[in-house]
Amino acid sequence: MCTFKFVYDVGGFIIFMKDVENVRIRAREGKGLISQLALNFFTFGLLTILMAKISKMIKFLLTLMVFFFVLSFGNRGPALFLVVFIIYIIQAVNRKQFSFKKIAIAAVALFSLMVFFGALRTNYEADLSKLFKARFAWRPFVNIQNFQYVIDFFPKKYDFLLGKTYLVDFSMLLPGSHPNSGTFLKELMGFSFDGGSITPSYLGISYVNFGVYGLVFSPLLLGFLSNLFYEVYLSKFDLKIPSNLILLILISFNFGAVVTSGVMTVLIQNMTVIFLVYFLYIGLVKLLYALK
Repeated sequence: MCTFKFVYDVGGFIIFMKDVENVRIRAREGKGLISQLALNFFTFGLLTILMAKISKMIKFLLTLMVFFFVLSFGNRGPALFLVVFIIYIIQAVNRKQFSFKKIAIAAVALFSLMVFFGALRTNYEADLSKLFKARFAWRPFVNIQNFQYVIDFFPKKYDFLLGKTYLVDFSMLLPGSHPNSGTFLKELMGFSFDGGSITPSYLGISYVNFGVYGLVFSPLLLGFLSNLFYEVYLSKFDLKIPSNLILLILISFNFGAVVTSGVMTVLIQNMTVIFLVYFLYIGLVKLLYALK
């Protein structure tokens, strides 16, 4: 329902529209929660189905359908992460380990797909192969470049923000359209490139708020809290239960986005929705058992 409402509101599937790079951003203004709910319902539901004992053909067809709908929102990340999640589920269900060579090949293939999708949606009238090669070389260094931008900008051109970006991210929980910290920084620093926000990494976000102190203490605090979470989770949740394993996989990979987007953006945009979908799933399962 969330997906159909989103598609209806924006007037169709974004991937079939012109100027995808900018349309995907404008389409989610005021609809961020709906799109996140749809993406996570698709992902959680598909992974649950893949762990069930049903026909492989049905699993394959559902996977293709879900991949299309996830990709139709205009973002590469959720669709490509879905492939990674599926690989983990295959390992868990079949108790199969992949060699380092196969993992390396899959990683290069997924990275190439990410670059290719990015080249397709870019609004430049350039040869696709040349654009692909340029973005392939640029993609691994973009966050380093963005980090350099904030180092050059703060505090020479603008004072440290003292936690303002965290409040900006928190505002996304409020009704209406609210930019995340990356979009806020993009506008503050005067950038006007196509697409989404600037991603200076969690170190960059820490720096623009608290300067060198943020660079020193944020890795220590983040490492401590993330390790504490895993220790508590593994001691309290049985990973033999499919929903618990799926939740851990989703948390782990979404938490990886902290490296590029910062802590608060991930916690507000990703983690809250993941936990909401998880608890809705648990509630639905308990309701169905109660009705039997």
